[in-house]
Amino acid sequence: NTLLLGTRPLTLGKDEAVTLPNALVGWDYIDVNLGIMPPAFIDGRPRWTEFMRPAQIDAWGWTNNVQIGQPGGRQIRLPGAAGIPDATSVSRRVFYYVPRHTRDVFVEQLDHVSGVGNARPGQIDNSYGPKKIVVITELCVLMSDESGALDIVSLHNGVTKDQVVAATGFKLPWQRDL
Repeated sequence: NTLLLGTRPLTLGKDEAVTLPNALVGWDYIDVNLGIMPPAFIDGRPRWTEFMRPAQIDAWGWTNNVQIGQPGGRQIRLPGAAGIPDATSVSRRVFYYVPRHTRDVFVEQLDHVSGVGNARPGQIDNSYGPKKIVVITELCVLMSDESGALDIVSLHNGVTKDQVVAATGFKLPWQRDL
């Protein structure tokens, strides 16, 4: 993790060689996870908002950014979870964006778990209550309800309930007036 002034070419293999010599500041994994993230996410007063993009998300806001497919079958390796497990395990609010709202993204069951959502009924004792999870797609905005499950809070102009139901791989509660 580095902070640079100006712009630089985006590379896959030479990132450190390009950024580290010119960085104004640099943080290693320990700095970020033990120093920067705890006060930013844990103390109840979030100091920043980070939007993350999951490859899969279930009805309770758990996410997958590691692999699609099951062992023994066809699998697709994704870029990885990066900081999603770290941030979602301690944050009380999580924001996701999904550019394509499809049944491949909004799934009944994840192929791999890499991001922490809300507890399902009977799964985990969550005495703190559900975290606020917001998901913005090209069809609608979803937000976790009192139970922790995702629910639709608004449809974008021209989008119908039937379109969202057809593009979602799990049942939505539709508890709010839209």
